[in-house]
Amino acid sequence: MATIRNATLADLPAIRDLLEAAGLPSEGVEAAIADFYVHECAGALNGAAGVELYGAEGLLRSVAVAADAQRQGIAARLCGRVTAHATEKGCQTLYLLTPDAAAYFERAGFEITSRVTAPQSIRECPEFVSLCPASAVLMRKRLVG
Repeated sequence: MATIRNATLADLPAIRDLLEAAGLPSEGVEAAIADFYVHECAGALNGAAGVELYGAEGLLRSVAVAADAQRQGIAARLCGRVTAHATEKGCQTLYLLTPDAAAYFERAGFEITSRVTAPQSIRECPEFVSLCPASAVLMRKRLVG
């Protein structure tokens, strides 16, 4: 049976493997593990997603699904759980950076926005500063109001 659950420190190696396979940075995952979720099926982790919270803003990050588990709605379920978690924690706007998945996230309600309009908390996060390429598209989704 497949489940989505809170990630733990014991999940870090599997999360890092998923991120590496997807070409995503794994820096900072350990520090943000309390705000990460994993998809587990038959005892194996095949999906992960997390959020970095900065008060009223959050950064959706590290959405990754194993190649053999893609196109099953896992990413959408993980994003939904992470978004609900961010809302519960008081996040009002969720941002993300993506080099190649803008169309996917537009279908999930995100809109492309200019990097210069990002709030300071997002502009100063490691993904924005150095982990994601400058060519990555910034997207946002308002969670309230």
